[in-house]
Amino acid sequence: MNCCCCQHRHKFKIRTGYCEDHTHKIKGYTCCTYNTCYHTHIIEGCCTSKDDHSHRYCIETSPAIPLPCGGHCHYVDSETNCFYGHVHEVCFEIEDKKTDLC
Repeated sequence: MNCCCCQHRHKFKIRTGYCEDHTHKIKGYTCCTYNTCYHTHIIEGCCTSKDDHSHRYCIETSPAIPLPCGGHCHYVDSETNCFYGHVHEVCFEIEDKKTDLC
């Protein structure tokens, strides 16, 4: 298996899952994971504030999934940290922009 060092990032902008009558926004760029044989990324940061609180997250994406028209995507399926007695689901797909040409 050839190991590689990630040389790109993905932009994302999503809303968390609904909990306790609200959601949070998450946006940013993925970070690369180094010294790994799998093409994954890390997303980490803090959600937007809502009702005087926010949540932190640090999530590793799925390995890259090749797409039929070239490029690749990653899946994210996790949750924020627990704050004010609740968490928010963080589930979405990050797609390589090259696929927009198909």
